[in-house]
Amino acid sequence: MTPRLHSKPLACCYWTIGKTVAQGTNETAPLAQAMFIKVQRTLVVDKAAPSFVSLGEKSGDFQYGGPFTSDELADYLKSTVSPNLDGVVNLIGDPKQTLFVSKLVELAHSSKDLWTVNRIANALNKIAGVSFYPWDLQPLDQWWIQNKMNYTNWPYDQYANADAAFRATHYEEALTNFEAVLTIDPNADKSRALAVGCAIEIGNMPKAQQLNTNYSLPGERWQRWANGKMMLATNGIQQGTEEFVSIAKKYQTFPAIAGIAPSNNILRQIDWDLYSKLMQKTNNAASTKNIDKYPLK
Repeated sequence: MTPRLHSKPLACCYWTIGKTVAQGTNETAPLAQAMFIKVQRTLVVDKAAPSFVSLGEKSGDFQYGGPFTSDELADYLKSTVSPNLDGVVNLIGDPKQTLFVSKLVELAHSSKDLWTVNRIANALNKIAGVSFYPWDLQPLDQWWIQNKMNYTNWPYDQYANADAAFRATHYEEALTNFEAVLTIDPNADKSRALAVGCAIEIGNMPKAQQLNTNYSLPGERWQRWANGKMMLATNGIQQGTEEFVSIAKKYQTFPAIAGIAPSNNILRQIDWDLYSKLMQKTNNAASTKNIDKYPLK
């Protein structure tokens, strides 16, 4: 996806209007000028300092602050709005996250929030070395025209196709698309785990075993999901069920995110009576609620 560049994005329009009012001659102009300078100074300071906002998931009293897989970050980056978007952008501000440069450039032009654009500016500076402020995107535009061919976009289209096929239980098609995601982003642990599940579903255990390695977040929730699915596939029903219970207890937002429920076809081998009994031994009501994304402060 190549971002469409706008000569005067909406956030900058608001900034321009504020500046015009501040430069007026009526009685409100001095106050407007003072506020304009204050906002500008605050943005400069905010850009130079580490942000106190990070991404989190919340369900009931349980809070999960990461780590997040690259495909989870990609999904949140696409679907989350300010101010929660700031937390996602802050996590992406890493020199290794070059696959998100194109999306960040797009968001810098589409966001209506100057503070979010400011965080995007900080992230892009860390990843790519480009420097700009939210009230003037021309340096970004000039840099992007010269450098956009150097950046591959995160595989949103392949991921969307994989997700749609997975939800429709078209596992062979889903596997093909999840592998396409992994070709571009080998660190996409969620896609890797679901690809393992798809390979199992179509009876290709060698492929499942091949995929179930080299996780970027070893031992975390998506690798454990894949390991649990492998146990279920090799007749370790009790062992696999207990693994999913263990995951659900440790990561209480995860059951809703990963669809750990009887209605999920790919987890139909779980002994749901045993799962329910084991879950009832702890106060895990939060795991069945909707998950809120929120800024951790």
